[in-house]
Amino acid sequence: MDEINSSLKTNYAVRNFAGDVYSMFFKNSGDTNTFGSLIGNAPPIWHDIAGAFCADGSIKPMHLQEDKDIDPSNGLVFQSYMPDLYVYVDDQMTDNLGRPSNHRVHAGDWKDFSNIPGTESVDGNAYMRCDAKNRGSGGNPWNVKLPVPFIGDGLGNQPSLVFHCDDPIEEFGVNLTQ
Repeated sequence: MDEINSSLKTNYAVRNFAGDVYSMFFKNSGDTNTFGSLIGNAPPIWHDIAGAFCADGSIKPMHLQEDKDIDPSNGLVFQSYMPDLYVYVDDQMTDNLGRPSNHRVHAGDWKDFSNIPGTESVDGNAYMRCDAKNRGSGGNPWNVKLPVPFIGDGLGNQPSLVFHCDDPIEEFGVNLTQ
C-alpha cells in the first residue's frame, strides 16, 4: 500500500481505490482492531458435519440434537450464519439429508452473522458458544467472543478447545474430531 501511494507513476484514482480496498478488507487498527476492517473483525465461519455412510450407499444424519435454524432440523450439516450451504456427497449435489438435489441447502444470513451481541440479538449473532438446539446457527464451536477490548477476545485469539455445536458439553483439544 505504501509503495502504491508513494509512486508518482500511480494515477491518483488508482491510489484512492487501493486505499479504499485496503481500509475495507485489510486495515487493522492498533492492538485491538476495534475500528479495523470487517474481515479483521469477522466472527468465525464453521460447519458441523455428522453423517454415517451406509452399506447400501446412502448417508444418514448423525447429529445428537436438532438445529432450530436448519431445515430439516436433523440434517447432515449444521453451520454458522454465513456463507450459503451447499452439500455434496460423492461429487453430487444433495439436500441436507443426502438426497439428490440441484439447489443450495440454506441461504446465508448476513444480518444475524454481522449482529453484535446484545439485548436484541442474544441468540442471533455469531459470537460466543454455539448450541444448535437453543441457538441454531448462532455462536461458534471455539467460543470466540466479540473482538472488543476488556469484554471480548483480542487480536490473534487462538482457541485451544473446540466442541460440537450439537453436543456443546464435551470439549476437544484438536479442531478435527470424529
